[in-house]
Amino acid sequence: DFYLCRKLTDITLGESVATIGHDAFRYCENLANVYCKSNTPPDLGFNPFAQKNRYQLKLYVPRQSIEKYQKNSEWHFWYNSQIFAYDF
Repeated sequence: DFYLCRKLTDITLGESVATIGHDAFRYCENLANVYCKSNTPPDLGFNPFAQKNRYQLKLYVPRQSIEKYQKNSEWHFWYNSQIFAYDF
């Protein structure tokens, strides 16, 4: 995981990512953009992007899959207002 990786600003998660673990990016204080290429929302551990600026984080997902992400209970609960469509 990338716990406490303060230099990380953007990440791209590949199409095959199936799970983002508990606290995987916790305290990555400068993380601003996550690009998730998977058409299927990965399973989320507890609060994987927990940081003090969490609500400024933007999560970009495939345009054709944005509804899947928004309707997925885990993604909806933690990040619904931060999910944006993206053309990869």
